[in-house]
Amino acid sequence: MKLSIISPVYEVDSYIECFLESLLWQLTTDVELILVNDGTNDNSIKLAEKLIKKSSPEIQKNITILHQKNQG
Repeated sequence: MKLSIISPVYEVDSYIECFLESLLWQLTTDVELILVNDGTNDNSIKLAEKLIKKSSPEIQKNITILHQKNQG
């Protein structure tokens, strides 16, 4: 990987789709995306997973969702 993009995900279901749609079309196989679920209670992660499934298999390999309890 040449570039890693790390983004926290917490209570952002109102704009996670816009964020990911603008990012996913720009990803290449040299870029990894790490989404950190910070214990969100909304649908942010479900929406993210739905959009990720629509991306190409090559890009999907470079996307990771980490889950943790809310860290404040």
